[in-house]
Amino acid sequence: MTTQFVLVRPKKSANIGAAARGMKNFDFKELYIVAPRCKLDANAYALASHAADVLDEAVICDSLPEALASCQLALGTTARSRVAEDPVYTPREATQAFPHNATALVFGPEDFGLSNEDLQHCQAYITIPTGDYASLNLAQAVHVMAYEWFVSRTDSVETSA
Repeated sequence: MTTQFVLVRPKKSANIGAAARGMKNFDFKELYIVAPRCKLDANAYALASHAADVLDEAVICDSLPEALASCQLALGTTARSRVAEDPVYTPREATQAFPHNATALVFGPEDFGLSNEDLQHCQAYITIPTGDYASLNLAQAVHVMAYEWFVSRTDSVETSA
């Protein structure tokens, strides 16, 4: 098992398709969709652009615990500042701190992000640094995380060679 990308309650099929495209760009294929509020329609496939296989093989789950059942670690992405004592990592820091196998990267819905209840299923949190406006599109956040995970994996292979 490799890194899973988990989209929780996504609202727009186009964002699911664009997320699948970003995953494929960086050699990720394991897409889990929790309680989607849309169907994988023509918009999803249009934005997936050559990543139809990622959409076709996506696992639809009713709950976040179901999506995380085979993972050893779940990392929740959030723009919310955390009051808890749990550490918050940048994407790059997370790639260095956590294993890439049996890990889920969890993304919240476009309108509100992950709820506090969703975040309780995660062992650590990732915030993508931005300017004053800290609201990334779901697909953009997936692309950033896929890129960072890919680069760190590539760097590890080159370092060990």
